Amino acid sequence: MFSEDFRLPDPWENYLQHIERTSANFWERERRYKDYVRLQNIKIWRELRSWLLTIESGLVDKDHQLTAFETFLLHAATYLYEIGFQEVDVRQSGLTEGYIASGRRILKCRMPDRGETDFGLSSLDDSTISILAKLCAAVGTLDLPSLKLSSRPEPGGFGQMVRLRYLIALLQLADLLFVKDRANEGVLYSLSPLDTANLADARLALQGYISGVDLQKEGLTLYLKIHLSDEYLDKKMYALFVEPLRVWWSYNWKWLFRDFGFFLTFQQHDTAVNREGGGPQPLSHTCWALKRYLEGNFHASDVRFPASTSDVVPIPPLSKSDVSVSATNTSGISRNNAFISCSQSDRKFLKELQTHLKPHIRKDGLHIWDETKILPGSRWKQEIEQALKETKVAVVLVSADFLASDFIADKVLPPLLAAAEREGATILPVILESCAFEDSDLVQFRPANALTDPLGMMTPGQRAILWTALAKQVRDALKMEL
Repeated sequence: MFSEDFRLPDPWENYLQHIERTSANFWERERRYKDYVRLQNIKIWRELRSWLLTIESGLVDKDHQLTAFETFLLHAATYLYEIGFQEVDVRQSGLTEGYIASGRRILKCRMPDRGETDFGLSSLDDSTISILAKLCAAVGTLDLPSLKLSSRPEPGGFGQMVRLRYLIALLQLADLLFVKDRANEGVLYSLSPLDTANLADARLALQGYISGVDLQKEGLTLYLKIHLSDEYLDKKMYALFVEPLRVWWSYNWKWLFRDFGFFLTFQQHDTAVNREGGGPQPLSHTCWALKRYLEGNFHASDVRFPASTSDVVPIPPLSKSDVSVSATNTSGISRNNAFISCSQSDRKFLKELQTHLKPHIRKDGLHIWDETKILPGSRWKQEIEQALKETKVAVVLVSADFLASDFIADKVLPPLLAAAEREGATILPVILESCAFEDSDLVQFRPANALTDPLGMMTPGQRAILWTALAKQVRDALKMEL
């Protein structure tokens, strides 16, 4: 059970309590969860949060503990990641679409329609809301490497850094482990037949037969309590519970173990069979659809992964292709510089960024190129072309003047976009003012700040927070091997 003693440091705890109150009001107002298998209430959300704490204490290496901000994001997501289930028919479209709808609904909280709840997110900045939307939208995608997200920290709002793919994985694991007492029994009993493609709901039908789930570094153990008449289904019930966990682990074990020292072991289950009456009712009395599903349609998938850390073949060091795009440097040119591009009219912002990069240049020997490096009388076009060829990380300061520049559009952006696509170069846009960023080729790259929160509208303190985080991101990207 969730410990009432657990508290995040402020302001995160205050934000979280506000999200809990607002979410509870939303679901209670119309008791919307009554129409769906999964219950939505404070008890459920706190149990999910309890699982997150169990995972962190049981499996997360001490060198990779979550920051207070990352913990806030994870715990806030427990209230939000299924709100989209009220906007799409997940029984028809699937859970993945439901989670994507949750992400869209969270994004609307930046500017909610009249009369719509903001789920307590109005106190957060746009970048934090965007990160929460991405976090929740990805829960239904078990194959996280397919999303091309980085395992490395990235700006996540309030000047904080976030390991987004790691957070998604932890939330997915908590969601998969939480089965007991999670479902609306009235809806469960009416399911007929169980959808073989909707394994998540089929697993929830096990809730009355799970006496406990134990998660330790030594492994995951499931405790079942079943009726004598169902003893022949014992192994299948265990297999059904671990099936999505095994699939999830087969997709993600390599990067979780390599980047975070995170490893999940599946132990044998322990089953108590009621032979003297009382206890759990037979499946034929509680959920006939589950009984038929286990007897006929359910078969465990043939997925492979190491059984223990001793079976792990040494994993190559982290490469750029593992964390961003599948790309290889085939140009023969060494890319080891950062390139900063901006319009002449935005030089004041360039100067601010240069100031924040200076400590990293001094300490880490970073190579940063911008147009102020061009000396009078030099062949400036050739210098820019050479700098572009050596670019590993590009920071583009996007404004209306930047997007209007023919030189930037014709000579600067094409080689940068090609380097990103073919060789894995990193492009980091910064939105300086309201402009046509969404209609440009740069829209495929996530900006450091929200379109609704341009740098030019920030206070000096807010700009300093953004520049500090961006400078660290440039440093980390330059150190990463292409």
